[in-house]
Amino acid sequence: MVERIHISALQLGYLIFSFLSGFSTLYLLQLKIIDADAWMSILFGTCGGIVLAAMLIYIQTQYPGRQIFDYSEQIVGKWLAKLFTLWLVYYTAQLCILSSKALTAFYSTAIMPRTPSYVFSVSIFIVSTYAVYLGIEAIARAVQVVLPVTVISLLILNLLIFKIVDTNPFLPAFQSKFNEIVYATLFSFAFPFSKIIVFAALFGYVKHQKKLIRSSILALLLSGVYLFAATYLTLGSVGAYLSSIKTYPYFTSLSMIRIGDDIERFEISAIGFWTMFVIFEVIIAQYVVVKGLRYLFALKQSKWLNVPIALLLFAISEKSFSQSSTDIVDFEYTILPFAAVIPTIVIPIVLFLVTLVKKGLHAKSTKTGN
Repeated sequence: MVERIHISALQLGYLIFSFLSGFSTLYLLQLKIIDADAWMSILFGTCGGIVLAAMLIYIQTQYPGRQIFDYSEQIVGKWLAKLFTLWLVYYTAQLCILSSKALTAFYSTAIMPRTPSYVFSVSIFIVSTYAVYLGIEAIARAVQVVLPVTVISLLILNLLIFKIVDTNPFLPAFQSKFNEIVYATLFSFAFPFSKIIVFAALFGYVKHQKKLIRSSILALLLSGVYLFAATYLTLGSVGAYLSSIKTYPYFTSLSMIRIGDDIERFEISAIGFWTMFVIFEVIIAQYVVVKGLRYLFALKQSKWLNVPIALLLFAISEKSFSQSSTDIVDFEYTILPFAAVIPTIVIPIVLFLVTLVKKGLHAKSTKTGN
């Protein structure tokens, strides 16, 4: 089903960066796994994300103007496509719940511990539901306005942290075991870079399809640079020990910024940026969930689904994790890397290989016919 919705390649890049960078720097679990060798997992995870994006965009070029829910049916058939869509919807809903709960837990534990967590969660889903109702074009315009200011501000904060770093925190390198590096790489790929799979539901909306590869890869690379910089500065400013025991190590490094004797508390501005990033992440994920369900049930309209889906996601998020960040960290550390294998590795590879085979057979039959 082709919808008359259009966003620019630049707006797509902004959306990808916001979605991947959401709360990727909130916990920095790579530091807790392999300490100073965390840069390797980020590098390999970024490369994996680029390969995944390249496969998805190649498939997209064969079916311009369509989303993964639509062209999957043409590639693997109706029922297998329905199964793939169901899995992708489940995975995206999981990301939506995880993002909203992570932000809620952050506010409940680090900012306003006396405020009930559901207050933050309700606020997030009210905003996201209204944004999803407005549509992806309005969401893209909002990100286009907010993101440049956010990036410039974060760049200034990171430069201020850099003044605290005396030595290269990534030395000595190659101190971790091979299996630890492999697991950290799998984790970095699963979170955040493999989340690019969600945008297979949005690629078809881009007005100039030829610019897909450039905007997507650039956004992925910038997300990797942002995660790399946050890891470097956190490890260099607070050290390996505090990075491993602090729930929010990057937030701790931001709290160390001071200009002179009087100007401090720069972490407050970072809270605002994180909030915007995560809310945009929830919005995009909720939008894709609604679109996926529309395809699954062959609905002509999906706007009436916005409120019921938001209520369901809110209820699940409130019951899925405790009010602290411990359960979220445990889930990301032990379950998420493996839960992401089928939707972000198996399904894209199957679609990519079948597309290649079908294209080869079509080219062969055309040549034979001539």
